[in-house]
Amino acid sequence: MPKDDVQKRRSVKSLIYVGVKRTTPNKPLEEYIYRMNLGIIDALKEGIPAYYIEKYLQPFIPKLGDKL
Repeated sequence: MPKDDVQKRRSVKSLIYVGVKRTTPNKPLEEYIYRMNLGIIDALKEGIPAYYIEKYLQPFIPKLGDKL
């Protein structure tokens, strides 16, 4: 993590969804991709570092218009 990002850390309230029934790999539904991308846009506006999104989310959630 870049040193500048460590200094910008803060606590925020958040909602996390963990699905435990569906544990086999599968492609996400288009509606889910759309909603996740809206969340990614909001997260970036709130200061979540882009490298975090690229490393942990984008491998699984394609950008709008991209193919899986």
